[in-house]
Amino acid sequence: MLFAIFITVLVNFIGLTIVLPVFGPLIMNSAHGFFPNLVDPELRLKSLTWLVACYPFGQFIGAPILGSLSDIYGRKKVLSIGLLGSCFGFFLAGVAIAIKSPGLLIMGRIVSGLSAGTIAICYSSIADFAVGKNRSTYFSFATLGIGIGWIVGPYIGGKLPAFSHSYGWIDTYSLPFFVGSLLSLMNLGWVAIAFKETLKNPSIKKITLLAGVKNILRAVKMEQLNKLFLSWFLFMFGWAAFMQLFPPFMIQSFSYDKAKLGVAFTMYGISYALTQILFIRLLARFTEEKIMQTGLICLAVVMSLSIFARSSAMMLTIICALAILTALIIPNGISLASRLARKNGQGEILGINQSVQSLAWMMPPFIMSAIVSFGIISAFAVASMAIAAAWVIFAFIFRNEKVEEN
Repeated sequence: MLFAIFITVLVNFIGLTIVLPVFGPLIMNSAHGFFPNLVDPELRLKSLTWLVACYPFGQFIGAPILGSLSDIYGRKKVLSIGLLGSCFGFFLAGVAIAIKSPGLLIMGRIVSGLSAGTIAICYSSIADFAVGKNRSTYFSFATLGIGIGWIVGPYIGGKLPAFSHSYGWIDTYSLPFFVGSLLSLMNLGWVAIAFKETLKNPSIKKITLLAGVKNILRAVKMEQLNKLFLSWFLFMFGWAAFMQLFPPFMIQSFSYDKAKLGVAFTMYGISYALTQILFIRLLARFTEEKIMQTGLICLAVVMSLSIFARSSAMMLTIICALAILTALIIPNGISLASRLARKNGQGEILGINQSVQSLAWMMPPFIMSAIVSFGIISAFAVASMAIAAAWVIFAFIFRNEKVEEN
């Protein structure tokens, strides 16, 4: 069953990351014509951050709903619905780019975001059967699929435009989205064949469209989880801000194109995956709290070095180091939230965790739009300070509390 989840996460993340090298050049490069040539670079940069925010906005609404539905109707059924929605969202985005329709592109990204609770459902499936110290190991094995997806997806996404340009049969920026749509459809078939239902005790609960907002309010009130969620939010905010601004920074500072960005994200994925492979056994020897505590402070220090980056080589070294650290932090943060959740509320808690993450990925455009006027480097500084704040909360408040498994 763990292998079936691994493949599901892998194919899902290849589809998600295959479009990463596209957005930066699509918006920042006036040659494509998606925006009029008269639009200045600063406005293009702000438009890019707002476009990127559409996906986590949909995710903020959809993830907790899908998570709660999976607690009621089972993981497999709801996962299939999410993958079908993802297929449709990618297709809409591909058509939008081909016809140069910003409105349709926004709609496509929101639809994809609404369907993005599939990863959280996979984590819920693991939580259904993972117990004790093996829990973080199982989560690490699943997130290995994310790491490999980071390797394969961006590399293919960076190369596909050149392929379509050579044959001239489709818009160079649309093809990655159509491939992402096809991968979601293939993943749907895999789930139908190989994915086994793991939910043994369905729960009964009320589902609302404002579940994301209510989940944030609930996260604040949860005695054991509120500090973890706050630390998680700040970590995700800093990471999101850096990753969202990394492509335009490389384009503006080092003249990167789609292919080079694809290679950069692939390097990130290789570092992420190798960390999962090399340290997957080591993770079981330490508590989730200890790994997160160490990882957060190291991440803050490494990210702050981007302020002084004056070469693409230094920036690529930093991005690889960030991948190593996030590969340690993410599965342990998810595992810790799962360990504190009720046995019959895994999907709900992990859905709340996903809502916090989605909110964090939404926030950079609101906060960074003014900061980037002083340069992207200034935004990198704010991102590193957010990570440092996450470490302070986790290290000096959360560590003094006894964490018990429910």
